[in-house]
Amino acid sequence: DNDNDNDNDDDNDNDNDNNNDNDNDNDNDNNNDNNDNNNNNDNDDNDNDDNNDGNNDNDDGNNNNNGGDFDDVCGCRVDSQTYVIGAIHTISIVSKFTGRHSFNTAGTSEISVSVTYAGDVEISADRTFSGSGNVVYGSGSTISIAAVTVYQIAVAFVTSTITISQTVTYTATVEMTSTAVTLHSVLALEAPFVTLTRTTIVGTGSASYRRSAGGFLNSFGSSFNTALAVATTAAAAKRTATSTLLVTALCGSEHGDLSFASGTALVAYLNCTASSTGGTYSSVTGSTTFSSGSHLIFDLVSNTSVPLYMSSFTAASDVQLEVISSTSTDYSVTLAKYASPGSCTASFGNTSIDGCTNGATCTVSGGIDSSNSSLCSIVFTQSQESSDGDSQTVYLGLLGLLAFVPIVGVAVWLAYSRAARAGDPEYPVLEYSVESAQEVAVDMPSPYLYPTPITSAVTPYTSPVPQPTPMPMYV
Repeated sequence: DNDNDNDNDDDNDNDNDNNNDNDNDNDNDNNNDNNDNNNNNDNDDNDNDDNNDGNNDNDDGNNNNNGGDFDDVCGCRVDSQTYVIGAIHTISIVSKFTGRHSFNTAGTSEISVSVTYAGDVEISADRTFSGSGNVVYGSGSTISIAAVTVYQIAVAFVTSTITISQTVTYTATVEMTSTAVTLHSVLALEAPFVTLTRTTIVGTGSASYRRSAGGFLNSFGSSFNTALAVATTAAAAKRTATSTLLVTALCGSEHGDLSFASGTALVAYLNCTASSTGGTYSSVTGSTTFSSGSHLIFDLVSNTSVPLYMSSFTAASDVQLEVISSTSTDYSVTLAKYASPGSCTASFGNTSIDGCTNGATCTVSGGIDSSNSSLCSIVFTQSQESSDGDSQTVYLGLLGLLAFVPIVGVAVWLAYSRAARAGDPEYPVLEYSVESAQEVAVDMPSPYLYPTPITSAVTPYTSPVPQPTPMPMYV
């Protein structure tokens, strides 16, 4: 019995040993892999790359190889391969591509994540970018758009170079930072927010900013040398806030010709400077035209404001001109200057002032520039009388009143004195002589030299004064 028990135990032990061996083999494989990783840094990189490559390949619907160095900014692996994109193109994992991408077949790119292109991108067939993600053209990227292209997702350009030779339309948020754009076709901006920062746009093409609802085009330190037309695609109601307008905002920027239709606005921030002007102007534009129903808004206006310069200025009579003042003291500052067409706009009939100090008088006027007769200027003035001046005026008025009272009193006294002395024989208007007076009893105090001043009015007379009860007096 004991032997049998031992056999059974041995069998069980063997079975367990076999199982343990299998487990050990698996463990040893894993341990070996780990030992390789610990002992050899190169192998560690290779192993991780292989594993990550496999995971990314399985997750990526485009079968893109996303292996390579890890990028902390995008949180993804860098892919340096070259891709030719077909008609159906989807990206569902965060990616950064440094290799060349060629969109030479018409189609749609559906992007549901953040995708960064840091290499060359060529669009030579009609292409629409859509989805819930966004596209970033990173530093060093070069984009050539030679076919009709529509971006229905947010797009950002950072230190990029763009050449546009066919119409490109942006319907979602657009940001361009330190980017150079050569425009030989149409740049159609329809996004709610467009921000150009230190960006240059040159070329023979044209740009437009059109929306049916409110929007902002912010140009900060940029040079926009092509014509820009701003217009709404639907009739706009009277302005109640900038959110209802299609707004183009300038700060330290340079633009070509600008035109503003009804329901649009140009906001000129006057606390900025355009670098090319040496700080003389806040922004510079070409020929600037404001149609009926448009708005010209000067913001951040103070006694240190730098004016906007326009090569020419044309405005409809009902253009809404608004000044937003940020200083409470009295001051006068030039809002804008433009080349004189022969005569300058002297007044603006539809003007509003925000921030005018309580009790102050704020005005907007126009005329020949005081420092250069070949220019016209638009000037804002805020002024009010100081409280000290008001007190002094009141004080002087009281002094004048006090001085007037004794003068009137003296004048009245002299008048009445002359009237009372009318009974003196030597007074020229009397009708009797000294001789006739010898026979007339005169009832008057004795001696009577000068009258006592009286306070009641006396009517001048030409006949002897009527006398009360006679008192005997002989001469």
